[in-house]
Amino acid sequence: MANGDMVSTDFSSKVSFKIMFAESIGQIHFIMPGPDWCLMFERRWSKELSRRVAQNLPKNWAAAGSQEVMEDCYNKLKDIFARFDLQNKPQNIFNGDEIGFQTDSA
Repeated sequence: MANGDMVSTDFSSKVSFKIMFAESIGQIHFIMPGPDWCLMFERRWSKELSRRVAQNLPKNWAAAGSQEVMEDCYNKLKDIFARFDLQNKPQNIFNGDEIGFQTDSA
């Protein structure tokens, strides 16, 4: 069992226990979110989340997402994983993007 599996299993069992306990003392009658659940979720995570307005995808981005382009990208990624022996080591894989990197050295 991977470490992430243990964490999610442990979390699930804690949540299940709390729900069963709340049901047993009459605090929960239905296991469904209440009418204000979404509002409370947004308040709890207000520092990490923000509301966004949907935007159209630029044509050049849409064209870059063709089946051939995606297959080529994933084949290259698979080759990189094999070259650096990362297939079964998700703890050694990190995500990064260009935000925060300066390309102008001046």
